Amino acid sequence: MKISVAKLAAALQDEGFSQDQILNFIAISRGESDFDVSGVNRGVEGGDEGDDSWGLFQINFAKGAAGDLRADALKIPTKADGLPTVAGLAKYFGLVRTKNKDGSKKTHSYKIKQGVSEEEVIAKNVAALKMMWNEEDYSAWSVHPDSPKFAGSQDAQDKWNGAATGRFANRQGNADFAEEFFKNEYGETVEFSDSDSLLGETEQPDNSANVGVFTPESSSEEDRTGPSMRELELEEEFEANRIAGNRDRQQEILEEIMEERERYTAERSGTLTPQQTESRSFNRDRFPDGSAVDFDLPPHLLESSTRLPNVLTQEMVDSLYQMYGGADYFMGREDMRIFTGLDGKPIKPTVVDGYTIEPGMNALLYAQVMGYEEENQVRAVLEQTEWYQSRVASARKFDVTWHELGGAGWEDGDEWSQDQINYLDDKGDELALMASRLGLDIEDPAVRNMLRDMSYRSMRLGMDKRDEKVELINALTEGLDPDRTPGLLESYEGTVESYERKWMVDLGEAATSDLAKELYYGDIDETVLNEQFKEQSINMYPSLRNLIESGYTPQSYFAPFKQKGEAILERPLDFMGGDNDLFIQLATGGMGEAGLQSPMALAQAGDYFRNRDEWRYTKNANDLSYDMAEQVITMFGGLGGQARTSGGYDSFSSFANMR
Repeated sequence: MKISVAKLAAALQDEGFSQDQILNFIAISRGESDFDVSGVNRGVEGGDEGDDSWGLFQINFAKGAAGDLRADALKIPTKADGLPTVAGLAKYFGLVRTKNKDGSKKTHSYKIKQGVSEEEVIAKNVAALKMMWNEEDYSAWSVHPDSPKFAGSQDAQDKWNGAATGRFANRQGNADFAEEFFKNEYGETVEFSDSDSLLGETEQPDNSANVGVFTPESSSEEDRTGPSMRELELEEEFEANRIAGNRDRQQEILEEIMEERERYTAERSGTLTPQQTESRSFNRDRFPDGSAVDFDLPPHLLESSTRLPNVLTQEMVDSLYQMYGGADYFMGREDMRIFTGLDGKPIKPTVVDGYTIEPGMNALLYAQVMGYEEENQVRAVLEQTEWYQSRVASARKFDVTWHELGGAGWEDGDEWSQDQINYLDDKGDELALMASRLGLDIEDPAVRNMLRDMSYRSMRLGMDKRDEKVELINALTEGLDPDRTPGLLESYEGTVESYERKWMVDLGEAATSDLAKELYYGDIDETVLNEQFKEQSINMYPSLRNLIESGYTPQSYFAPFKQKGEAILERPLDFMGGDNDLFIQLATGGMGEAGLQSPMALAQAGDYFRNRDEWRYTKNANDLSYDMAEQVITMFGGLGGQARTSGGYDSFSSFANMR
């Protein structure tokens, strides 16, 4: 994302930078990043070696640029060597880190984090600039003439001055761009004041490495607290011997470190005696219940051990990123403490490579001391923690991402950030579509809240489509949106009812609803449903087995019977409802071989319908009785037809009642 130059200039002005300084930094930012906040140049990822530069001004956080001090000043999490973690830098500058395809020049790339505003990004970059700049020169930036490297770099000169040929041909020089910006933006001309400086010929001040006025003092300053130069040398020697496996020399170095620490502390403060320093080295953490750790160690090891810093190595950070997409989340968590080693035995207080190991320490710091930094090793250590054991696989990765999206200081129970809400958007859209198909009003506040919470649960718990459908049906049965219109569930209920009619199997309302839900969930399909009904029909009507196995369904076979019965009885027949007893007779009233039950023949069914009491009260029966009376009258020479036409047989009422 490229930012507004005008907003950058305004932010610099708000922080007290002069017009001349703003002019220079506009030119520097254009030359270093072209105002793109996502610019990152790291040697370890395929960028320039020895470089770890970030942001609009490409501020370097490598060791040679006092990256440890700069990270400390900006409160960016650091690794064991004091340099900032990649995750910490990315979070500070409002970026997210993604892995590139294999074979790419750089292993990772960066983009602005969703929800981070342009104003926020500019403020962070200006704060970092203010922290590191010495307020005297611009020698930290190779694109500026103050840099000792400027005179030897044709690219830097072409960027600054503009060029007709080369890589930056026909591109306006950064100096001209900055001056023109001021004229257009503020209506006044501001020019670079020192023409000699533009040629890179000025003598640089002693602190031209640009360790800024707001950066913590270096270790050479009087008020610096930390190891002496001698202790740092001893630590390097200790590391070399650790790699070489020289444990005896390691122990000697540890003793020398403790002696040097006592000497340096007493020399600096004049308040601690060697005895006081020794007593301080015995201050240990306690167990959660408050009881002291009982170190079963030789005194000389106890005295020479050091606590592991509360930071992660880059290797550990990379492993955590590969597994869970973040690293900072794991530090300081109560549920990340470890009490059992990978051998299944309780961890006992001990010293490994000069570092104190104790039960209840952070599992990742334990893994570092033990040398467990590969993904499978880190995972094995995490498996021993409450955090791992209390979460399903999807929840572990989700929780890390969720906290990252929450922003600095976010904790469980806090209001969701915009990044977190946006993270749920795609899942929310899917669930809203499913809800609308069920007839739910997705604009209803109660439904929207349900869908938001369900989106969170679905992504965290790794729900599949069936799980989500069950959740939605549960919401319906609990009375959510009682005024909803019929939807997909009712459609599936209609499908089940059609199979009930097809096979003449009445399951009842509850069973029909359950089968409809199974269809909706995808537990069964219509093929399976059809086979289930077919088997049930055979069991209910043994007399129809041969017909069903020949390919008939009760509905299709008895359709002509139903049509004939409706014509004779002059009313609709409902074989699944009030006329079920009639259907049972049709299905079993015939005579099969060896006296076994069988379905009636169609002619037999007609007689059966006419022999029912209700037939006597039909128009068909009435007409038949009149016909019979007419035939009798005609036989005796009467005028049956005329009498009938006149609405009569009054004199033959006994015949009229023959029904």
